[in-house]
Amino acid sequence: MKKVETVKQEEVVMERVSLPEDVAYMKVCNELKRQHRRIYETEIAGEKILWRPLKRSEYKEVVNMEFPEGYPEAERAFDRETYIAKTVILYPGPEIVEDIAWVAEIITELCMDKSGFTDSRFAESKEI
Repeated sequence: MKKVETVKQEEVVMERVSLPEDVAYMKVCNELKRQHRRIYETEIAGEKILWRPLKRSEYKEVVNMEFPEGYPEAERAFDRETYIAKTVILYPGPEIVEDIAWVAEIITELCMDKSGFTDSRFAESKEI
């Protein structure tokens, strides 16, 4: 009976050991938090994405974006979402917007909420 208990204790200890990539990720999180104060983590398609709230000045840039006459409204919304997402994504980098579908839409929705511009109930993000 004692041997079984020892095995269980060893399994628990093994679960608590951090993998090198986890340690590196936490270092990135801590550095970004130091730089930006508030950062959030959202997982999309198995990819952890770190982002920050949108600043008021950046929001004004989005609102004042100019488009050619006759440019479809759907395309305007898409371009605004892409701009916001690429502006606020800190990790792994803004190129993730092009790599995984719906990243711009999801991050923009969450970002607008956490930045205080809307009240979103779209998906969960946690401040880290």
